[in-house]
Amino acid sequence: MTLKHFLFSALMLLSAGTAWADVEINETNFPDASFRNYLLSQDYGSDGKLTDEEIAGVTSINVSGTYFSPGTISSLKGIEFFTALEDLRCNDNQLNSLDVSGCTALTTLFCYNNQLTSLDVSKNTALTLLQCDNNQLTSLDVSKNTALTRLECYDNPLTSLDVSKNTALDTLSCGSNQLTSLDVSKNTALIYLDCFDNQLTSLDVSKNTALTGLECYSNQLTSLDVSKNTKLTSLKCQKNQLTSLDVSKNTALIELECYSNQLTSLDVSKNTALEILWCYNNQLTSLDLSKNTALKYLSCGDNQLTSLDLSKNTALIRLHCYSNQLTSLDVSGCTALTELWCYSNQLTSLDISGCTALTELRCYDNQLTSLDVSKNTVLTRLYCYQNRIKGAAMDALVASLPTVSNYTMRVVYYENEQNVMTTTQVAVAKAKGWEPMEYDGQYWVEYAGVDPSTEVNNVEAADADDSAPWYTINGVQLAEKPTAPGIYIHGGKKVVVK
Repeated sequence: MTLKHFLFSALMLLSAGTAWADVEINETNFPDASFRNYLLSQDYGSDGKLTDEEIAGVTSINVSGTYFSPGTISSLKGIEFFTALEDLRCNDNQLNSLDVSGCTALTTLFCYNNQLTSLDVSKNTALTLLQCDNNQLTSLDVSKNTALTRLECYDNPLTSLDVSKNTALDTLSCGSNQLTSLDVSKNTALIYLDCFDNQLTSLDVSKNTALTGLECYSNQLTSLDVSKNTKLTSLKCQKNQLTSLDVSKNTALIELECYSNQLTSLDVSKNTALEILWCYNNQLTSLDLSKNTALKYLSCGDNQLTSLDLSKNTALIRLHCYSNQLTSLDVSGCTALTELWCYSNQLTSLDISGCTALTELRCYDNQLTSLDVSKNTVLTRLYCYQNRIKGAAMDALVASLPTVSNYTMRVVYYENEQNVMTTTQVAVAKAKGWEPMEYDGQYWVEYAGVDPSTEVNNVEAADADDSAPWYTINGVQLAEKPTAPGIYIHGGKKVVVK
């Protein structure tokens, strides 16, 4: 053998010896005890060391706090040994740094719910799924990750995000950051976009024609054009500054949440598949729901509606139409209704006999003089204070209560109250399992009722010329004669001021 051949053979043997060296699962190579314990618990690490063959066979590691440990891993040093790794899940731990530069085969990385302040994925060009949400990332460069189809980076303090190179993205979730702009014009494959709770003043989704879900709520948008997004089934654009919203082209919409904007009108006549409509806290004066026969959940409270026709909405399960100017409300056809909030309107009557599935009724702050709940046999919560139910009408209400077990009936408020419930009526309600409550200005407390033997006069506030002090029903002395309607104590008697 020549010297040249000898040296070559020796070099090859040395190289082979180095390649075949085992990786010890010890504190030096893997400083974190929880990570070491995970490796030792696997078949490939049970003998306390890792061979090249074993390392090459490890394509997936799941040390997430919800799967392996109760979030105790603070370091993944040593992960660089696993060069064949394709799937790494280390979410829900205590990591403040993560080096995956050696894991160039990675296609999936879950590192959310940690304390990462930076993340370098420039070497992970095969990544298709990256979830790094709920960390402390101030920047994120995904320009080299052109294979990404799903990116979730929400709930970080990111001030900018460039996804122009990520043309394969079908899901982008970047909500709860500090973004002032977002360009998704190159992301034509997007199916779902979530950019809520940022500082966006505009959003162009005209190129994202494949979108089925868009969540852009809690921004500063003054306009939103979704006319090109005809596949949308869910649109959540609430808590912006929208003065108008055209959804006439979005005929596939099932869910529309546009509450807390500045809308003065809303046309949903083309959205016949709509099941959920939350448009409360706007400035709507009318709302036509005659075409929305599939509607199940409607919240249109805190608007300026004077009427509401629900005759075609027989599938309604939940109806919130509170704080409007309704003088009447017909829910006779809403037989599936379980929750009705119609408080703070101008209702003088309310027929809920057809709502046999009703479990919760909030009809307080109206002008009701009677209420019958005899057909509402599964009712568990009744808020009817600040109305005008008393005497025989209160007798009838109490008599109509279904027999239950310790359910709440809020019947008296500390001001502007014209309901009168006697101790006898309270006793009847309690015997049926109801707990009548009154609000004392701070808390809802058990209500004892008015003593029926005590004289109660119906007077105008101006009629009282006695110098005796006035008190609220809870014993708080007033500075002057009350003008607000309600029950007061004056001259040792309970007085109803109209």
